[in-house]
Amino acid sequence: MKYKAIIFDIDGTITTPVSSWRYIHEKLGKWDALACRYQELFLAGRISYRKFCELDAAHWKGLPEKDIEGLFRDVPYARNAKDSIEKLKKIGLKLIAVSTGLQYLPQRLKKELRFDYILSNELE
Repeated sequence: MKYKAIIFDIDGTITTPVSSWRYIHEKLGKWDALACRYQELFLAGRISYRKFCELDAAHWKGLPEKDIEGLFRDVPYARNAKDSIEKLKKIGLKLIAVSTGLQYLPQRLKKELRFDYILSNELE
């Protein structure tokens, strides 16, 4: 069987942080009791993913979008991720990145690592 594409999750796979949401909160010094609690509520199934995103993003209210986007430029790639992606591109595979995080990290992957398609949440 010849493969045509590979779909990757981003957080904890291509990048080292397992949660880009938490990464941003920690960079902003906002991984406080509330942000941590929202994640716990979501993981326990007590709030929806949409509600979790709304509550989480509310911590960034008033912060210019370009500043939030800038924080994603520093998210480190996992060891060997770039080399592995390059090898997959060389053999002609289509690369797809999906994330439950925000659009900034997938957009970076599309630009820097030449992913063909990305799917993620957009900050409104």
